[in-house]
Amino acid sequence: MKDIVYRFIEWASRVWVLAWFDFRSLGRGNVPRTGAAILACTHQSFLDPIMVAAAVDRVVKFVARSTLFVHRGFGRLIGALGAMTFDRESGGTGELRQVLRALEDGHALVFFPEGTRSPDGEIGSLKAGVAVLACRSGAAVVPVAVEGTFRCWPRSKKFFRPGRVRVVYGEPVRYDRTMERDEVLRDLDRRIRAAWDAARSLC
Repeated sequence: MKDIVYRFIEWASRVWVLAWFDFRSLGRGNVPRTGAAILACTHQSFLDPIMVAAAVDRVVKFVARSTLFVHRGFGRLIGALGAMTFDRESGGTGELRQVLRALEDGHALVFFPEGTRSPDGEIGSLKAGVAVLACRSGAAVVPVAVEGTFRCWPRSKKFFRPGRVRVVYGEPVRYDRTMERDEVLRDLDRRIRAAWDAARSLC
């Protein structure tokens, strides 16, 4: 049943994105078609999850902050889509086991390592949780940048407006347990910013 719900929402979301936005993506082939993957994405707007998934040819699950599940209706919706919670600061809670299990099962997860939407459209500092997850899982990590959603729906506005949106998927990379968290965060930050520069060049 979850797969049917997901496929319907996926189809409806793509139709909506193409109808309302000037949407383009680059590098979608960098997302592995099978196997564990972490799509580490910039976060400017509530629109970002829809935009990231719109160009990907596989089912993706979303890693969301726990406060999004407080609203019963919305919590049930994202739960039906396989969303799960995770502590982006340390990754040291029981939620880590759930997320690692999903990766062990070969799922692709969309992860926002900044932890929250940008207040100004710039990339914020990455939280340590993504480094913990990447090193513990050994999954392919794809740096993803979304450009344009801040103008379409910044956190200061209640409603979105149509506009130009670009999504760039960078080349995947793997990290292992021998690497320090700070080393992983520096490398991933560099890769995400490179994807963001490419996305802005397309706008």
